[in-house]
Amino acid sequence: MMKCVLDTNVIVSGIVIPDGAPGKVLRAGLAGEYQLSISRRIPEEIEQVMEYPKIGKWLQRKGKASGKVRIVLQEIDKVSIKTPGKLKIQEIKADPKDNMFLACAVEGKADCIISGDRHLLDLREYQGIPIVRPAEFFKIHQSPVRR
Repeated sequence: MMKCVLDTNVIVSGIVIPDGAPGKVLRAGLAGEYQLSISRRIPEEIEQVMEYPKIGKWLQRKGKASGKVRIVLQEIDKVSIKTPGKLKIQEIKADPKDNMFLACAVEGKADCIISGDRHLLDLREYQGIPIVRPAEFFKIHQSPVRR
């Protein structure tokens, strides 16, 4: 089974806009169509991002409560392979937090990183692990959830 790491913006966008490509990618992972890999730092960052005032306003406009976010994070936690989070990578200088996704992918032996973040996407791949946009992911992995 394919193993993938989702970055924060894919997860947050997937929660807020479930019908978009990030939402479809997130649903496919939660449905077990591919294996999610996650480190302990990734949910921490997602929770921090969800606290940003602009994200809170966005959630309110979309009618999403913070409780919904917690439920999705719990679902991700249940179905994900947990990586140790010990590997330190310093590849991305412009936004060092993005390195946690590279480390998670390497530790978890992921087949791809799914991202909307330009710092990650600019790399195109890291140690042989492709970095793709959510819509591109479906070209690699044909998913019934995509319909």
